Amino acid sequence: MTYTDRLTTRDDLVEMLGRIAAETTLVAPVRSVQGDVHFLPVRDVSQVTFVADGEPPFNRPNPYNSPKEYVFPDSEPMFTFKPGAAQDEVKVPELGRELVFFGLHACDVSALKLLETFFGREFRDGYVLERLAAMTTIAVGCTQMCEAGFCTATETGPVLSEGFDLQLLPAGDAIVVQVGSPRGEALAARHGLKKASAAQSREARKAADEALAEPKAFDRRAVHDFLAASGPGDPVWADVAERCQSCGLCLFICPTCSCYTVKDVTFARSDRSARMRQWDACYFRGFTRLAGGIDPVESNEVMVMRKFTHKLLHQPDQFGVSGCVGCGRCSQSCVGNVNWLEVIRTRLTGGHPTGA
Repeated sequence: MTYTDRLTTRDDLVEMLGRIAAETTLVAPVRSVQGDVHFLPVRDVSQVTFVADGEPPFNRPNPYNSPKEYVFPDSEPMFTFKPGAAQDEVKVPELGRELVFFGLHACDVSALKLLETFFGREFRDGYVLERLAAMTTIAVGCTQMCEAGFCTATETGPVLSEGFDLQLLPAGDAIVVQVGSPRGEALAARHGLKKASAAQSREARKAADEALAEPKAFDRRAVHDFLAASGPGDPVWADVAERCQSCGLCLFICPTCSCYTVKDVTFARSDRSARMRQWDACYFRGFTRLAGGIDPVESNEVMVMRKFTHKLLHQPDQFGVSGCVGCGRCSQSCVGNVNWLEVIRTRLTGGHPTGA
């Protein structure tokens, strides 16, 4: 379905976000007193970064956290129960509360689409899918690559052609609002966004085309082929494993990682217990350990190799899209100074960044 571009200004956008925050839960980038930017629920839109500094919302670094935690929380009760009681004592938490997410970059919207695909396979995960179904995404297109990002190489940005509800692009002093879904169309109509002129739409698309034409940091197919032929004995894995601290931070902060564990928890001041789902990570030694203490992942080299092959080989083969969306958060957070992009560029393409 083809939608008509809408138009807004920075000031009108601020007013629109204020109305949204008064009506429902709005999540947007907010700067902390320490200077970090995080996706947080906001009631006062003056806290949103571009509102607070009085500038347009474009070409900003990604927030430190990803939107994953709003659809797939780091810890959540799947249900509560009274031990030994009848089945009708089982209570499932309310899901699917309406949420409007503002300020997502193309990489994070692509990550949400991958999570939807992953959790929507034969065994559908209603917890994640219901939250995704209740989320409206207002993406902000990047007209240039962010410092840590490489989304052109993973084909997940810096501007989207689909998968969003609304996407903002600059057109001079105005902001073109591209509509990508019936939900986005309804939101634009509800807030009275006027139609953009043909010239304004062309200007926005020109900015998008220029961003998409930026050089790719690496050739995704060359990386795929290298990983398909590589094995645990390749020196690159020993180098990465030597620096990896197995802390799991890169996996927890990744917008597409989806591993979790499940355990029952008893509360000290309640007669109820809960079955909890909590994030887990393939960099934890207990993650792959089997009964009897056997671990098929016999070395740290195999452990780190699995992360690269999972995201850049297996998921592309399974889903047709990269399991890495090029946001760069893992490299920025790594305490062992493992730079994901540089490992790919210098070690997984034969030393040729474009795979040539």
